[in-house]
Amino acid sequence: MANAILITGGSGLIGRELVQHFAASGWQVGVTTRKLENVEHIKDRLPTEISKRIFAIEADLLDLEFARNIVVGLKENKLLPNVLVNNAVDYSTWLLESNGKPTAENWVKTFQTQIVAPYELTSMLAELDDSPLESVINIGSMYGCVARHPKLYDDPLMESPIQYGVSKAAFAHLTKELAVRLAPAIRVNMVSYGGVDGRVDEAFKERYRDYCPRGTMLEPKETCGVIEFLARADMSSGMTGENVHLDGGWTAW
Repeated sequence: MANAILITGGSGLIGRELVQHFAASGWQVGVTTRKLENVEHIKDRLPTEISKRIFAIEADLLDLEFARNIVVGLKENKLLPNVLVNNAVDYSTWLLESNGKPTAENWVKTFQTQIVAPYELTSMLAELDDSPLESVINIGSMYGCVARHPKLYDDPLMESPIQYGVSKAAFAHLTKELAVRLAPAIRVNMVSYGGVDGRVDEAFKERYRDYCPRGTMLEPKETCGVIEFLARADMSSGMTGENVHLDGGWTAW
């Protein structure tokens, strides 16, 4: 039987790459999304022998039954994962007031989507009878490790929501807690990405080069290798509780 992986938020910039990469590598891939048609668009661009390995589950991070709904969907598809990638985000929770500050409501919603939802999903999958789960990979950010550089942005207050970085920092600590609490059966690690090309203009990319030792943003395809490394026990069986920085050296200085 093929390995199975669940990728939350599988229709976003990084999620799409991971879904296609693992499906092409022969994995059964469960994908959570708020809109099923987003996953259908991904499958339509792939050969049938690859797309048939992809299964979509509709779920909303802000729904307090998020984790339970996903587990139900996995059981219906007979797809209990060996690997879980907590990648989903809800951009609506990063909205700011005109003064550049988030509302208390958006602080709470950000922590619901970035901490509570992945914690509950990880816990439920780990506690299932005969759970095959062996590796959990949380998707972090360089901004969970360092503050944003104001000179990178045209409007730093409005373009760099404080709740994003703070929640990613909390996610990094949750990773360590779960690595201890779920050991030795389940490894839990994080990948903290730097900027990924695909959503910014050329002026932003020029500024980014000045602050990144590597001198460039990540290409979307570069996000996959480290996830496969952490997913495969034959490659990374000794790693748990780690936060791997794939940021071109951004956090090195």
